[in-house]
Amino acid sequence: MKPTYTKLILQDSELIAVPSDYAERHELVRVEIPLLAQPIIVAAYALPSKAYKAGIAAAEKHAIYGRSMRAPTPEEAFLICDRSQFPALPKLYFPDIEEAPWTWTSQPYAARSGAAWVVYLVNGDASWYGHDDLCQVRAVCAGQS
Repeated sequence: MKPTYTKLILQDSELIAVPSDYAERHELVRVEIPLLAQPIIVAAYALPSKAYKAGIAAAEKHAIYGRSMRAPTPEEAFLICDRSQFPALPKLYFPDIEEAPWTWTSQPYAARSGAAWVVYLVNGDASWYGHDDLCQVRAVCAGQS
């Protein structure tokens, strides 16, 4: 169940797929996962590190190519990773993966008050951070789940 990745750019007001060797900066990546009916559209670059509530709010205020973004669910962040390779998010598609390896997710961690799920996108592992910890958000397009 390996995901496949496609770089997306905006051209003439439409998202278009470009080859993996496309050298210009791309802002979005389409991640197709075999068992999901719809792809997950993911930001190629993470938002800066923030505490949980500020990170989630920053993701909700963020837009790429005019499309609203949000923090991923734990499942989305987990599924976009290809754990058969290292890093689990390929640097070709996510150029800042080494500088932004963790992402907040939108879901609180039920077993610990004041904590939320995070996913380590370098190897696809999941854990939790306290709300005051700093972490990036690798946003996904709003309107998908």
